[in-house]
Amino acid sequence: LKHVMLRQGDKQWYQRRVRGTKWKLVDRFGSIVRTMKVIDTSSLHSEGVSHNPDILKHVMLRKGDIQHINQFATSIIPYGKEASKHKHTDMSEVFFVLKGRGLMVVDEREIELKEGMCVAVEPEEFHEIRNNVPDQDLVLLYFGVQM
Repeated sequence: LKHVMLRQGDKQWYQRRVRGTKWKLVDRFGSIVRTMKVIDTSSLHSEGVSHNPDILKHVMLRKGDIQHINQFATSIIPYGKEASKHKHTDMSEVFFVLKGRGLMVVDEREIELKEGMCVAVEPEEFHEIRNNVPDQDLVLLYFGVQM
């Protein structure tokens, strides 16, 4: 499927497939109306996080895919592993615990992580995350926002 016509009232748009899963919504003259990205997470490849290559992540969105979003990903932190202490000068990060428990330290403040928690870290705040709970993975969904 290369093109799909969409109709709303008397307006017409065409969806055009561009490079794999990326679609562009264009008017009848070919001018871009909107761009969307569809990600099948089962097709994503694992890669190590920059702070510890033993922690694997699956990146759904990368810098440039959506304005102001640096990355949207999940990561799996096995027991005994940690994303070492670091900070970002130009980015906020938001972490959501999908599964498991662990510990996050933000500017020396310890936060016990558990399923369903959300932690937002501002630029210049040092932060680290570790899985200190035996026999379970800590699974996070997170994204970075360019400041």
